[in-house]
Amino acid sequence: MIQIPENLKKVCKDNTIKALAMFDNTEVPSKISFDEYQNFYQAKVFLQKFKTDGWIMCRQIWEAVWEDLVNDLDIENHNIIYITDLDNCFDLANDISDYSLFTASYEINKHFEINFSVVMYWQNKQLGVFSSINNQDNDDFAIIQETSKLIAVKNCDCDTYNDSQHTVSINDSDTISDEDIKQFRQFAQEIISYFNKHKKEVLNHLK
Repeated sequence: MIQIPENLKKVCKDNTIKALAMFDNTEVPSKISFDEYQNFYQAKVFLQKFKTDGWIMCRQIWEAVWEDLVNDLDIENHNIIYITDLDNCFDLANDISDYSLFTASYEINKHFEINFSVVMYWQNKQLGVFSSINNQDNDDFAIIQETSKLIAVKNCDCDTYNDSQHTVSINDSDTISDEDIKQFRQFAQEIISYFNKHKKEVLNHLK
């Protein structure tokens, strides 16, 4: 069981995420009073704690869902080559209309990266997991099936990715329960098994 931070629940419940996004890259104003300075810096502290708590929660979910399953991945090594830092994970100004991501990436045959992610959907205040693949040109692909044929979808939106059907409502939940983690892990196992089974076909579609 993983606790959802109180400040994250409050921001989602109060629907103040847009206000945080506007404030995220704001510089300290000039010619303001002591009280205004104090309010500004207190807001910055809240924003930093909000981002930090959210990043830590996403890391905990990632480790509970993906970490040990990566050992089953059919690639040469399992070294993380990229992990989303705090500011990129919660780059609210850029992601507010869509989602924020916590991602760890692994190299495939020195030409591709496979990404395993925790995603926060800001519009409906829900949390889930998904995966995607990047090529050397940094094009982002999802692997989906249409009429039993494997295809690669380039630069698709998040709804098209290998996306878990199970999500957790941040508004209605206090925790990511063990049952939530179980369902996320089931999806993760399916993705890794599917990739291992169809790896050559998948990568051929991404060149």
